[in-house]
Amino acid sequence: MLRLYIVRHGQTEFNVEGRLQGRMDSPLTEKGLRDAEALGKYLSDISFDMVLASPSKRAQRTAEIICSGKDISIQVEPDMREINLGSWEGRTKEEVLRAYPQEGEIFYNKPHLYKPLEGDNYYDVQERAAAAVKRLADECQEGNILIVTHTVVVRAIVAYFMGYPMEKLWEQIIEGTSITLLEADHGEIKVAAVGETPHMK
Repeated sequence: MLRLYIVRHGQTEFNVEGRLQGRMDSPLTEKGLRDAEALGKYLSDISFDMVLASPSKRAQRTAEIICSGKDISIQVEPDMREINLGSWEGRTKEEVLRAYPQEGEIFYNKPHLYKPLEGDNYYDVQERAAAAVKRLADECQEGNILIVTHTVVVRAIVAYFMGYPMEKLWEQIIEGTSITLLEADHGEIKVAAVGETPHMK
């Protein structure tokens, strides 16, 4: 059996400020660093055959901390990059809703209807992320893979493999450094855990 440990990056400065990040980046906060260290300790007994991270520095830094002390390289996986939000990136929710009231309302509350003025929609993210998971399941029949990515990516993957509609994208709680576990066995991929944070208790 193949197990994919899909982790959201640690808390960032933009997260605290309530700013949309997308392809932009901001540093991990002290909490983000501590949580990543705690997750690394929690996962220390697991031998990872592969570690993948989004191209974003916040995801790569989180992966580095988790894998501290392990003799394994971190590979960049472009298909695990966060949603592209164009000129909305770096803005707060209030700023987006003030400048784009109709589009912003749909983005936050009706994800299945969101059509970006520029960048990705949620289905774009889901298509590439789910395809990456399937590819890994085909190529690696067993073992453990760590993937460090982003909240929209994690939510889109969970929605796809649990078979629920995009309307419910925001119903799952995906905190920073939370673990979502997928298990792949003989072509069948199932979601075994969503957004768990045992290392933060």
